[in-house]
Amino acid sequence: MERSDYLEKQINQLGKVLGTIFARLLALKNASMSETKLVPAAAEALKNELNIDMDELLAQPVDTFIENLQTNLNFSPENLDQLADILTLLAQENSGKDSLAMYQKVLCINLFLQEKGSVFSLERQWKIDDIRNNYL
Repeated sequence: MERSDYLEKQINQLGKVLGTIFARLLALKNASMSETKLVPAAAEALKNELNIDMDELLAQPVDTFIENLQTNLNFSPENLDQLADILTLLAQENSGKDSLAMYQKVLCINLFLQEKGSVFSLERQWKIDDIRNNYL
């Protein structure tokens, strides 16, 4: 029982940190920060707050991406959704080669959440269709 409470606490903490990172990135974007500063700021925040290396995250194979996040970093579906939002924001602001990798990871997360979720999300389906039709 204690282990379950500890994991739940960790997952909740992870969600709060991801939410904070996303809010900071939105603030930077709204302040018209250039992509050359926004992406490194996000990478630094993920590294400092969650010990996630952006380059390693983007280099992970799509077929093991979700499993790695859930197993190694205790990501819940809600955490995955927040990470997808962060990666989407970064991909939109990034015209470099990493943009494609970011969109691939976002698509992977959204497909997983759509398949494993108990409720169909029309908004998520629109995101999936948008990525498939416009970015991949």
